[in-house]
Amino acid sequence: MWRFKQRSPSWLVVTIAILFVLLLNFFIIGVNQFRYFIHRPIIPIQQSLAFTLKPGHNISALANTLHKKSWLNHPRLLNFYVRLRGLDTQLQAGEYFFQGGISPRKMINKIIAGDVVKHHFTIVEGWNAQQLLTALRANPDLKHVLNKLTIKQISQKLKLKQANPEGFFYPDTYQFIKGFSDEELLKLAYNKQQKLLQQFWQSRSKYSHYKNPYQALVAASLIEKETAKQQERSIIAGIILNRLKKGMRLQIDPTVIYGLGDRYKGKLTRRLLKIRTPYNTYVHRGLPPTPIAIPSVDSLQAALHPKITPYLYFVAKGDGSHVFSTTLVQQQHAIKKYLSPKHSSKKLKHKKLQALTKKRQVRYIT
Repeated sequence: MWRFKQRSPSWLVVTIAILFVLLLNFFIIGVNQFRYFIHRPIIPIQQSLAFTLKPGHNISALANTLHKKSWLNHPRLLNFYVRLRGLDTQLQAGEYFFQGGISPRKMINKIIAGDVVKHHFTIVEGWNAQQLLTALRANPDLKHVLNKLTIKQISQKLKLKQANPEGFFYPDTYQFIKGFSDEELLKLAYNKQQKLLQQFWQSRSKYSHYKNPYQALVAASLIEKETAKQQERSIIAGIILNRLKKGMRLQIDPTVIYGLGDRYKGKLTRRLLKIRTPYNTYVHRGLPPTPIAIPSVDSLQAALHPKITPYLYFVAKGDGSHVFSTTLVQQQHAIKKYLSPKHSSKKLKHKKLQALTKKRQVRYIT
Protein backbone atom coordinates (compact mmCIF):
# COMPACT_ATOMS: atom_id res chain seq x y z
CA MET A 1 0.00 0.00 0.00
CA TRP A 2 1.04 3.48 -0.80
CA ARG A 3 1.47 5.79 2.06
CA PHE A 4 1.18 9.54 1.63
CA LYS A 5 3.65 11.52 3.46
CA GLN A 6 1.92 13.78 5.90
CA ARG A 7 2.74 17.45 5.26
CA SER A 8 3.70 19.64 8.15
CA PRO A 9 1.45 22.45 9.36
CA SER A 10 4.15 24.97 8.44
CA TRP A 11 3.61 24.23 4.74
CA LEU A 12 -0.06 25.20 5.02
CA VAL A 13 0.83 28.42 6.81
CA VAL A 14 3.34 29.33 4.10
CA THR A 15 0.80 28.61 1.36
CA ILE A 16 -1.86 30.78 3.01
CA ALA A 17 0.67 33.54 3.54
CA ILE A 18 1.69 33.47 -0.12
CA LEU A 19 -1.94 33.60 -1.25
CA PHE A 20 -2.62 36.45 1.14
CA VAL A 21 0.36 38.44 -0.16
CA LEU A 22 -0.75 37.83 -3.74
CA LEU A 23 -4.30 38.89 -2.98
CA LEU A 24 -3.04 41.92 -1.11
CA ASN A 25 -0.85 42.89 -4.05
CA PHE A 26 -3.76 42.48 -6.44
CA PHE A 27 -5.92 44.57 -4.12
CA ILE A 28 -3.31 47.33 -3.82
CA ILE A 29 -2.78 47.33 -7.58
CA GLY A 30 -6.54 47.49 -8.12
CA VAL A 31 -6.97 50.32 -5.62
CA ASN A 32 -4.12 52.28 -7.20
CA GLN A 33 -5.55 51.72 -10.67
CA PHE A 34 -8.97 52.83 -9.49
CA ARG A 35 -7.53 55.93 -7.80
CA TYR A 36 -5.62 56.70 -10.97
CA PHE A 37 -8.83 56.37 -12.97
CA ILE A 38 -10.73 58.70 -10.64
CA HIS A 39 -8.08 61.43 -10.61
CA ARG A 40 -6.61 61.32 -14.10
CA PRO A 41 -7.92 63.71 -16.80
CA ILE A 42 -10.64 61.94 -18.74
CA ILE A 43 -11.45 64.57 -21.37
CA PRO A 44 -8.53 65.54 -23.67
CA ILE A 45 -7.10 69.00 -22.98
CA GLN A 46 -8.12 70.43 -26.36
CA GLN A 47 -11.71 69.20 -26.14
CA SER A 48 -14.78 69.71 -23.95
CA LEU A 49 -18.19 68.19 -23.30
CA ALA A 50 -21.64 69.72 -22.92
CA PHE A 51 -23.93 67.30 -21.10
CA THR A 52 -27.46 67.47 -19.70
CA LEU A 53 -28.38 65.21 -16.79
CA LYS A 54 -32.15 64.76 -16.90
CA PRO A 55 -34.23 64.61 -13.71
CA GLY A 56 -34.42 61.10 -12.28
CA HIS A 57 -31.49 59.80 -14.35
CA ASN A 58 -28.34 58.25 -12.87
CA ILE A 59 -24.72 58.67 -13.93
CA SER A 60 -24.96 55.90 -16.57
CA ALA A 61 -25.95 58.42 -19.25
CA LEU A 62 -22.74 60.39 -18.67
CA ALA A 63 -20.65 57.23 -18.53
CA ASN A 64 -22.09 56.00 -21.84
CA THR A 65 -21.53 59.39 -23.47
CA LEU A 66 -17.88 59.34 -22.41
CA HIS A 67 -17.57 55.74 -23.63
CA LYS A 68 -18.98 56.61 -27.06
CA LYS A 69 -16.35 59.33 -27.41
CA SER A 70 -13.66 56.75 -26.51
CA TRP A 71 -12.69 58.72 -23.42
CA LEU A 72 -13.87 56.01 -21.00
CA ASN A 73 -13.06 52.36 -21.69
CA HIS A 74 -15.05 50.93 -18.80
CA PRO A 75 -18.30 52.86 -18.15
CA ARG A 76 -19.15 50.67 -15.16
CA LEU A 77 -16.18 52.06 -13.25
CA LEU A 78 -17.85 55.48 -13.09
CA ASN A 79 -21.09 53.94 -11.87
CA PHE A 80 -19.17 51.91 -9.31
CA TYR A 81 -17.39 55.01 -8.00
CA VAL A 82 -20.68 56.90 -7.55
CA ARG A 83 -22.37 54.00 -5.76
CA LEU A 84 -19.29 53.23 -3.67
CA ARG A 85 -19.39 56.73 -2.21
CA GLY A 86 -23.19 56.76 -1.94
CA LEU A 87 -23.46 59.76 -4.25
CA ASP A 88 -26.15 58.46 -6.59
CA THR A 89 -28.90 60.24 -4.62
CA GLN A 90 -26.99 63.56 -4.54
CA LEU A 91 -26.73 64.10 -8.30
CA GLN A 92 -28.46 67.31 -9.46
CA ALA A 93 -30.14 67.45 -12.84
CA GLY A 94 -29.16 70.23 -15.19
CA GLU A 95 -26.95 71.37 -18.04
CA TYR A 96 -23.21 70.97 -17.45
CA PHE A 97 -20.08 71.94 -19.31
CA PHE A 98 -16.89 69.97 -18.72
CA GLN A 99 -13.61 71.43 -19.90
CA GLY A 100 -10.67 69.42 -21.20
CA GLY A 101 -8.41 67.97 -18.51
CA ILE A 102 -11.18 67.39 -15.98
CA SER A 103 -11.12 64.13 -13.98
CA PRO A 104 -14.09 61.81 -13.23
CA ARG A 105 -13.94 62.87 -9.58
CA LYS A 106 -14.22 66.56 -10.44
CA MET A 107 -17.00 65.85 -12.92
CA ILE A 108 -19.05 64.09 -10.25
CA ASN A 109 -18.33 66.82 -7.69
CA LYS A 110 -19.51 69.41 -10.21
CA ILE A 111 -22.80 67.55 -10.68
CA ILE A 112 -23.29 67.09 -6.93
CA ALA A 113 -22.71 70.84 -6.39
CA GLY A 114 -25.22 71.68 -9.13
CA ASP A 115 -22.60 73.78 -10.91
CA VAL A 116 -24.74 74.08 -14.02
CA VAL A 117 -24.16 76.24 -17.07
CA LYS A 118 -25.20 79.89 -16.59
CA HIS A 119 -26.63 81.63 -19.63
CA HIS A 120 -26.91 85.42 -19.99
CA PHE A 121 -29.38 87.86 -21.48
CA THR A 122 -28.92 91.64 -21.49
CA ILE A 123 -31.78 94.15 -21.56
CA VAL A 124 -30.25 97.27 -23.08
CA GLU A 125 -30.97 100.81 -21.94
CA GLY A 126 -32.91 102.66 -24.62
CA TRP A 127 -34.54 99.58 -26.15
CA ASN A 128 -38.25 99.73 -26.78
CA ALA A 129 -40.56 96.80 -26.03
CA GLN A 130 -40.48 95.48 -29.59
CA GLN A 131 -36.68 95.43 -29.63
CA LEU A 132 -36.69 93.61 -26.31
CA LEU A 133 -39.13 90.96 -27.55
CA THR A 134 -37.14 90.49 -30.77
CA ALA A 135 -33.97 89.86 -28.75
CA LEU A 136 -35.80 87.47 -26.40
CA ARG A 137 -37.20 85.44 -29.29
CA ALA A 138 -33.76 85.19 -30.88
CA ASN A 139 -32.16 83.83 -27.70
CA PRO A 140 -31.62 80.07 -28.10
CA ASP A 141 -31.04 79.38 -24.39
CA LEU A 142 -34.42 80.55 -23.07
CA LYS A 143 -37.57 78.49 -22.95
CA HIS A 144 -40.00 80.38 -25.21
CA VAL A 145 -43.60 80.65 -24.04
CA LEU A 146 -44.38 84.18 -25.29
CA ASN A 147 -43.48 83.82 -28.97
CA LYS A 148 -47.02 83.76 -30.31
CA LEU A 149 -48.34 86.55 -28.10
CA THR A 150 -48.76 90.22 -28.97
CA ILE A 151 -47.33 92.96 -26.77
CA LYS A 152 -50.79 93.56 -25.30
CA GLN A 153 -51.26 89.84 -24.55
CA ILE A 154 -47.82 89.70 -22.92
CA SER A 155 -48.78 92.63 -20.72
CA GLN A 156 -51.95 90.78 -19.68
CA LYS A 157 -50.02 87.57 -19.00
CA LEU A 158 -47.61 89.47 -16.77
CA LYS A 159 -50.65 91.07 -15.06
CA LEU A 160 -49.54 94.64 -15.76
CA LYS A 161 -51.98 97.50 -15.31
CA GLN A 162 -50.96 99.08 -18.62
CA ALA A 163 -51.67 97.42 -21.96
CA ASN A 164 -48.28 98.63 -23.20
CA PRO A 165 -45.38 97.25 -21.08
CA GLU A 166 -42.98 99.86 -22.45
CA GLY A 167 -40.32 100.98 -19.98
CA PHE A 168 -41.31 98.47 -17.29
CA PHE A 169 -38.24 96.23 -17.51
CA TYR A 170 -35.01 96.95 -15.67
CA PRO A 171 -32.00 97.17 -18.00
CA ASP A 172 -29.41 94.69 -16.78
CA THR A 173 -27.61 91.43 -17.62
CA TYR A 174 -29.56 88.48 -16.27
CA GLN A 175 -28.17 85.01 -15.52
CA PHE A 176 -30.35 81.94 -15.95
CA ILE A 177 -30.10 78.19 -16.33
CA LYS A 178 -31.51 75.90 -18.96
CA GLY A 179 -35.30 75.68 -18.76
CA PHE A 180 -35.73 79.29 -17.61
CA SER A 181 -38.47 80.95 -19.68
CA ASP A 182 -38.76 84.33 -21.36
CA GLU A 183 -41.82 84.97 -19.19
CA GLU A 184 -39.84 84.35 -16.00
CA LEU A 185 -37.08 86.67 -17.18
CA LEU A 186 -39.53 89.49 -17.93
CA LYS A 187 -41.19 89.04 -14.52
CA LEU A 188 -37.78 89.29 -12.89
CA ALA A 189 -36.92 92.45 -14.85
CA TYR A 190 -40.36 93.95 -14.15
CA ASN A 191 -40.14 93.38 -10.39
CA LYS A 192 -36.66 94.86 -10.31
CA GLN A 193 -37.80 97.97 -12.22
CA GLN A 194 -40.84 98.43 -9.97
CA LYS A 195 -38.72 98.17 -6.85
CA LEU A 196 -36.25 100.76 -8.15
CA LEU A 197 -39.01 103.10 -9.32
CA GLN A 198 -40.73 103.03 -5.94
CA GLN A 199 -37.43 103.57 -4.19
CA PHE A 200 -36.59 106.60 -6.32
CA TRP A 201 -40.15 107.91 -6.00
CA GLN A 202 -39.94 107.89 -2.21
CA SER A 203 -36.73 109.94 -2.30
CA ARG A 204 -37.76 112.26 -5.16
CA SER A 205 -36.87 115.95 -5.22
CA LYS A 206 -39.50 118.52 -4.27
CA TYR A 207 -38.94 120.07 -7.70
CA SER A 208 -40.18 116.93 -9.44
CA HIS A 209 -43.88 117.66 -9.85
CA TYR A 210 -45.06 114.41 -11.43
CA LYS A 211 -48.36 113.07 -10.11
CA ASN A 212 -47.25 109.44 -9.87
CA PRO A 213 -44.27 107.13 -10.49
CA TYR A 214 -45.57 106.21 -13.94
CA GLN A 215 -45.31 109.80 -15.17
CA ALA A 216 -41.73 109.89 -13.89
CA LEU A 217 -41.04 106.68 -15.82
CA VAL A 218 -42.40 108.28 -18.99
CA ALA A 219 -40.21 111.35 -18.49
CA ALA A 220 -37.16 109.16 -17.81
CA SER A 221 -37.65 107.40 -21.14
CA LEU A 222 -37.62 110.78 -22.93
CA ILE A 223 -34.40 111.74 -21.17
CA GLU A 224 -32.87 108.39 -22.11
CA LYS A 225 -33.55 108.93 -25.81
CA GLU A 226 -32.44 112.58 -25.78
CA THR A 227 -28.92 112.34 -24.38
CA ALA A 228 -26.16 109.88 -23.58
CA LYS A 229 -24.27 112.47 -21.53
CA GLN A 230 -24.57 111.85 -17.81
CA GLN A 231 -24.09 115.51 -16.89
CA GLU A 232 -26.93 116.58 -19.21
CA ARG A 233 -29.66 114.26 -18.00
CA SER A 234 -30.76 116.30 -14.99
CA ILE A 235 -30.67 119.51 -17.09
CA ILE A 236 -32.95 118.01 -19.74
CA ALA A 237 -35.17 116.66 -16.95
CA GLY A 238 -35.50 120.25 -15.72
CA ILE A 239 -36.31 121.53 -19.22
CA ILE A 240 -39.11 118.98 -19.60
CA LEU A 241 -40.63 120.14 -16.31
CA ASN A 242 -40.21 123.82 -17.25
CA ARG A 243 -42.06 123.30 -20.52
CA LEU A 244 -44.82 121.27 -18.85
CA LYS A 245 -45.39 123.99 -16.24
CA LYS A 246 -45.67 126.63 -18.95
CA GLY A 247 -48.05 124.51 -21.01
CA MET A 248 -45.55 124.34 -23.88
CA ARG A 249 -45.45 121.37 -26.21
CA LEU A 250 -42.44 119.20 -25.47
CA GLN A 251 -41.62 118.78 -29.18
CA ILE A 252 -39.30 115.85 -28.58
CA ASP A 253 -38.40 114.04 -31.79
CA PRO A 254 -38.01 110.53 -30.32
CA THR A 255 -41.66 110.59 -29.25
CA VAL A 256 -42.69 111.30 -32.84
CA ILE A 257 -40.43 108.52 -34.12
CA TYR A 258 -41.90 106.09 -31.59
CA GLY A 259 -45.45 106.94 -32.63
CA LEU A 260 -44.64 106.53 -36.32
CA GLY A 261 -43.41 102.97 -35.84
CA ASP A 262 -42.56 101.36 -39.19
CA ARG A 263 -43.45 104.54 -41.05
CA TYR A 264 -40.21 106.10 -39.82
CA LYS A 265 -37.42 105.30 -42.29
CA GLY A 266 -34.51 107.11 -40.65
CA LYS A 267 -35.25 110.72 -41.51
CA LEU A 268 -37.71 112.93 -39.67
CA THR A 269 -39.31 115.32 -42.17
CA ARG A 270 -41.72 118.22 -41.61
CA ARG A 271 -44.49 116.09 -43.06
CA LEU A 272 -43.86 113.36 -40.51
CA LEU A 273 -43.83 115.89 -37.67
CA LYS A 274 -47.42 116.80 -38.55
CA ILE A 275 -48.81 113.24 -38.44
CA ARG A 276 -51.17 112.95 -35.50
CA THR A 277 -50.31 110.02 -33.26
CA PRO A 278 -50.81 109.87 -29.47
CA TYR A 279 -47.03 110.23 -29.14
CA ASN A 280 -46.50 113.30 -31.31
CA THR A 281 -45.38 115.95 -28.81
CA TYR A 282 -45.31 118.53 -31.61
CA VAL A 283 -49.10 118.15 -31.82
CA HIS A 284 -50.14 117.25 -28.26
CA ARG A 285 -49.27 118.99 -25.02
CA GLY A 286 -48.02 117.12 -21.98
CA LEU A 287 -46.24 113.81 -21.68
CA PRO A 288 -46.84 110.98 -24.17
CA PRO A 289 -49.27 108.29 -22.95
CA THR A 290 -46.54 105.72 -22.17
CA PRO A 291 -42.76 105.54 -21.98
CA ILE A 292 -41.05 105.29 -25.36
CA ALA A 293 -38.08 103.19 -24.24
CA ILE A 294 -36.41 101.46 -21.32
CA PRO A 295 -34.80 104.20 -19.20
CA SER A 296 -31.45 103.73 -17.52
CA VAL A 297 -31.03 104.15 -13.78
CA ASP A 298 -29.36 107.51 -14.45
CA SER A 299 -32.31 108.77 -16.51
CA LEU A 300 -34.78 107.66 -13.88
CA GLN A 301 -32.72 109.35 -11.19
CA ALA A 302 -32.56 112.53 -13.29
CA ALA A 303 -36.33 112.58 -13.88
CA LEU A 304 -36.96 112.57 -10.13
CA HIS A 305 -34.04 114.87 -9.29
CA PRO A 306 -34.14 117.52 -12.03
CA LYS A 307 -31.72 120.42 -12.14
CA ILE A 308 -33.48 123.76 -11.75
CA THR A 309 -32.48 126.10 -14.57
CA PRO A 310 -34.23 128.79 -16.66
CA TYR A 311 -33.63 126.74 -19.83
CA LEU A 312 -36.53 125.96 -22.12
CA TYR A 313 -34.70 124.78 -25.23
CA PHE A 314 -31.76 122.65 -26.31
CA VAL A 315 -30.11 121.70 -29.56
CA ALA A 316 -27.66 118.91 -30.37
CA LYS A 317 -24.16 120.11 -31.19
CA GLY A 318 -23.34 117.00 -33.20
CA ASP A 319 -20.78 115.53 -30.81
CA GLY A 320 -23.28 113.98 -28.41
CA SER A 321 -23.63 117.10 -26.26
CA HIS A 322 -26.20 119.92 -26.38
CA VAL A 323 -26.43 123.69 -26.19
CA PHE A 324 -29.11 124.94 -23.79
CA SER A 325 -31.05 128.16 -24.28
CA THR A 326 -33.45 130.27 -22.25
CA THR A 327 -35.09 132.23 -25.07
CA LEU A 328 -36.33 131.34 -28.52
CA VAL A 329 -33.87 133.84 -30.04
CA GLN A 330 -30.94 132.00 -28.39
CA GLN A 331 -32.34 128.70 -29.58
CA GLN A 332 -32.66 129.87 -33.17
CA HIS A 333 -29.08 131.12 -33.08
CA ALA A 334 -27.93 127.71 -31.80
CA ILE A 335 -29.93 125.94 -34.52
CA LYS A 336 -28.34 128.12 -37.17
CA LYS A 337 -24.88 127.43 -35.75
CA TYR A 338 -25.10 123.71 -35.16
CA LEU A 339 -27.70 122.48 -37.64
CA SER A 340 -26.66 124.45 -40.72
CA PRO A 341 -25.71 122.29 -43.75
CA LYS A 342 -22.08 123.49 -43.54
CA HIS A 343 -21.75 122.52 -39.88
CA SER A 344 -23.55 119.23 -40.37
CA SER A 345 -21.38 118.15 -43.31
CA LYS A 346 -18.21 118.71 -41.28
CA LYS A 347 -19.52 116.73 -38.36
CA LEU A 348 -20.77 113.84 -40.46
CA LYS A 349 -17.20 113.22 -41.59
CA HIS A 350 -16.21 112.52 -38.03
CA LYS A 351 -16.40 108.77 -37.32
CA LYS A 352 -17.41 109.27 -33.73
CA LEU A 353 -20.43 111.33 -34.75
CA GLN A 354 -21.42 108.79 -37.39
CA ALA A 355 -21.51 106.09 -34.74
CA LEU A 356 -23.45 108.37 -32.41
CA THR A 357 -26.05 109.50 -34.93
CA LYS A 358 -26.63 105.91 -35.86
CA LYS A 359 -27.84 105.32 -32.32
CA ARG A 360 -29.48 108.68 -31.63
CA GLN A 361 -30.95 110.98 -34.26
CA VAL A 362 -29.69 114.59 -34.16
CA ARG A 363 -32.69 116.59 -32.94
CA TYR A 364 -33.73 119.82 -31.29
CA ILE A 365 -36.62 121.35 -29.40
CA THR A 366 -38.27 124.62 -30.41
